[in-house]
Parts: sequence; structure tokens; C-alpha cells
Amino acid sequence: MQCGFNTARAAAGLCAHRNTVERRVSRADELSAVKVEDNPTHVAAALLVLDIAPDIVTTGPN
Repeated sequence: MQCGFNTARAAAGLCAHRNTVERRVSRADELSAVKVEDNPTHVAAALLVLDIAPDIVTTGPN
């Protein structure tokens, strides 16, 4: 999102191949109820919450 959805620029910033970035975004889209490109603000907010409070995510029933 910080690279304006430009996968080549994102890949350069992450020192990764463009295809790797595209696969990871595709995988995130598969796992998420909200697609990154459809609602970048929602996704950015969710990532910020995970950055601030990583323990908020559960791995399943306890």
C-alpha cells in the first residue's frame, strides 16, 4: 500500500522479487474477507493493529 500498489516498487523496497510480492498479496486476498485493493484503509488499519498488538490474533479455540 505504501508503494501505491506498485509491485515492482514494493519488491525493490523489500529486496524481494516482484512475483514474490504478487504471490503474497494474492495469498493475503485469499485469506482475508477484505481484498487489499478493494479497501486499502481497512487493511492498513488491520495491519496497524497487528503491529501494535500482535497477541490479539488467536490460532484457534483454546
